[in-house]
Amino acid sequence: MLMKWMSFVKGVALRNPFDIFELEVLQFFIRNSPALLNLPLRPDSIWCRVGHMIGEKYPFHPMLDGRAQDAAHKFILDAMWEMTMADLVMQDVPRPRMDTAQKVNAERSLNPRGAKTFDQLLKEELHGGLEAMSPHIRNALQDLALVFGIDAKHTDLTPEAFRPVINLIREAVTQNSDQAAIPSLRVRSALHAAIRLDDNRPFRENDFPDLDHSSVAVAYCDVFLTERSFGDLLGRSFVKNVSRAPCVSATSPEAALAALDE
Repeated sequence: MLMKWMSFVKGVALRNPFDIFELEVLQFFIRNSPALLNLPLRPDSIWCRVGHMIGEKYPFHPMLDGRAQDAAHKFILDAMWEMTMADLVMQDVPRPRMDTAQKVNAERSLNPRGAKTFDQLLKEELHGGLEAMSPHIRNALQDLALVFGIDAKHTDLTPEAFRPVINLIREAVTQNSDQAAIPSLRVRSALHAAIRLDDNRPFRENDFPDLDHSSVAVAYCDVFLTERSFGDLLGRSFVKNVSRAPCVSATSPEAALAALDE
């Protein structure tokens, strides 16, 4: 039984965080718009074939016959498996900046939290996160426009044009009017706010990839094995109230296995 389970899951993975966010934005509009619920939409899942993790996003058109899409996806996956790591290696791999934490902590010193509560910090983090993801909001709106036969250009969807969208999604989370809205970004924003709430806890450089991993894993997985500091953050009641995720955050392999057994 274990081997059958392993053979099933080894070809499945979560999509990258940016594709996941675009799908979350699409789901937000579909779920909150009765007219969209009646359209024959086939939104992608946040789970994907492993080949998707390295290759380009599979082509998707909501009005295309499902069998045709499945055949195209299978062809792309087969082609990806034929590629070797040598084929995929980039000669000039961009390196992440190593001074992000230093800059963030300097800004925190210049602009202390003061009496701001977790809820106030969460609202700020959500707004900042949505601003940073605005190119992906644009992509999601372009996909939605195609359903109606509208070829929306980038010049049509300027940040100013969809400013109300950012405000709408932010308020849907902070006012609890949509408890399923943008799961991954709400977890990430809650974690950022929780760190900022502790004036004695500076950001560390490895926090940022941990935040990326934690936000997607907690939003969509049943069990997440992480380090103790992030396990503590994820276990705090105000973070759990925002994430609304049933995921169990374990800080040891033994605890993770016990959670899987249950």
